[in-house]
Amino acid sequence: TAVTGVVMLAVVTLVLGHVVRGEPTSLTQTWTELRPVAGRVLGLALVVAAAVEGSFLLGLGAFIGSAALGSGGLLLGLPLLAAGCLGAVWLYVHWVLAASVLVLEKQPVRASLGRSRVLVRGSFWRVLGLLLLALVISYVVATVIQIPFALLGYDPFSGLKGTYQFTRLDAVLGAVASALANTLIVPFSAGVRSLLYLDRRMRAEALDLDLRLRAQ
Repeated sequence: TAVTGVVMLAVVTLVLGHVVRGEPTSLTQTWTELRPVAGRVLGLALVVAAAVEGSFLLGLGAFIGSAALGSGGLLLGLPLLAAGCLGAVWLYVHWVLAASVLVLEKQPVRASLGRSRVLVRGSFWRVLGLLLLALVISYVVATVIQIPFALLGYDPFSGLKGTYQFTRLDAVLGAVASALANTLIVPFSAGVRSLLYLDRRMRAEALDLDLRLRAQ
């Protein structure tokens, strides 16, 4: 899922890049442009995932270690857990545009991360709010898609029930529901992040005015 999401983000970003410049594009042309940077895109995804999840896991590990010391350790562990979660959110929001930078601006991984931070700077809460809104919409869409499968007997929360017997029908229905949901959610999520990149370029660097002048 992670690899699919990264590839989809790169493809959507390239297509939107051509759209805003008023240039025609095709799947073949998009793949031709993506192929030279595909390795860097995947490497960037691994770096971001390791940093974001590492921050959360460090906070969680500190919380568990502190909680083992007793009630006093629990009080100490809660701020550490909160710090790990906040650090993960801070890193993700500041680096969420890095893949779009890498694909459209042909920057290396490290420079893409720095460039993303520059674009997000001053609009952290706006970017975070839009990402959360997209997450809520994705959750609603996934829930709606699962309704017909629930009528057939599939329970998406079956894993939380200790006495539940998982069957082959559950596995098939769950796989189909997940595939249908991802078919809509993954491109939607990629589109949101690509549009966020273009939005920040337009607001911070007047990209729209620059493109208008080029077109004249």
